Amino acid sequence: MSASLTPIYGEAAPKSRTRDLPLMGEGTCHRTKCDLFMCTIVVLDKEKQVVTVDQEVDGGLETLCLDFPAVITTDLRLNDLRYATLPSIMKEKSKVITKYTPQDLNVEIKSDLEQVQVAEPPTRKAGVLFSSVDELIDKLKNEAHVI
Repeated sequence: MSASLTPIYGEAAPKSRTRDLPLMGEGTCHRTKCDLFMCTIVVLDKEKQVVTVDQEVDGGLETLCLDFPAVITTDLRLNDLRYATLPSIMKEKSKVITKYTPQDLNVEIKSDLEQVQVAEPPTRKAGVLFSSVDELIDKLKNEAHVI
């Protein structure tokens, strides 16, 4: 998640508690007041609102118990393609998407960038065509002094 979207998500996350486990990128755990661990999930218990994870430490594995909401990262080996079925796609089309305005989230939209100057790049000098390789080598030796 980009740094510009972090404050917006930090305001929107408490308003939308339909998900118990938000999966997101770096830079958001301090906005949502979540702890970030690089762990392996052992048990994910939605009823108790608890997740048990194994974390690698210098001496071996450490078992931790986290309360929701929690940010849990994934590993590259989980990147298998899943294709949506037609019934799932049709169900998703009928779902309502809640839209928030910046005023709803108490966020001011402004740019941190300032446009100082706009200019075209300088034009390139015309190239030189040589009639022979000997002429090219002569120019490189005597004029450019690169050989």
